[in-house]
Amino acid sequence: MLRSRATGWYWTLSESAHELTDLRGGGGEPVRIVEEAGGESLGTVDAASAHTQVHDGAVYLHQGRSYVVNRLDVDQAVAFVRREDPLHSTHPQSASTLRIRQVDREVPWKDGVRLCFGTVDVTDQVTGYQVRDVFTQAVLAQHPLDLPPRTLTTKAVWWVVPRERTDAAEIPAEESPGARTPPSTPRSRCSRRWPPATAGTSAGSPPPSTRTPGRRRSSCTTGRRAARASPSAGPTMPPRGCGRRRT
Repeated sequence: MLRSRATGWYWTLSESAHELTDLRGGGGEPVRIVEEAGGESLGTVDAASAHTQVHDGAVYLHQGRSYVVNRLDVDQAVAFVRREDPLHSTHPQSASTLRIRQVDREVPWKDGVRLCFGTVDVTDQVTGYQVRDVFTQAVLAQHPLDLPPRTLTTKAVWWVVPRERTDAAEIPAEESPGARTPPSTPRSRCSRRWPPATAGTSAGSPPPSTRTPGRRRSSCTTGRRAARASPSAGPTMPPRGCGRRRT
């Protein structure tokens, strides 16, 4: 494909390089967007985004114009749309699962916590979508979708935290699986992020302030209460970052 010359490397194939590369991403054939009435091709969307952007009933924006998807043909990789200016927007809902295939590297931390790197399978499935008013964002309707799941094999970094550590941090058991988040899948959600170990804390555990029971108070409220409790101290300025009312 490339040939070395005295002045550099040169392309040797008759096809251009950009025609051999899908810049929208990999993972399947791009889905064509076709206006059903006239058969005009509006463009394409990558296969990984098709289920969230051009599912049945979706509102799709193309070059400043709105279209509504009549149907998505998954087998033929084509979405048929009609021109329309609806007063609603659509918001897909999906479910994600993560399965560890192989651990390539593991680093032990304190109190049984381990930091791992390896290969995982991330499976996403669009299960439905909400219809919302464009002005108020009120939910007008919710519709189910029957779309096949899509699986991406990628590399990930995750924590392995013993149950006694999560119990001590008062993390519910149903939230623990969300702590495994691959960096290459930005739509994955992490239920809680833990900072690195600092003085007085263990790796993978929340800082002590997050475990303190009772109502949290901002620095603004604390400063004002301190001023009222010590009138002899004279006027005090609120902490930096607190809002001040102009007179």
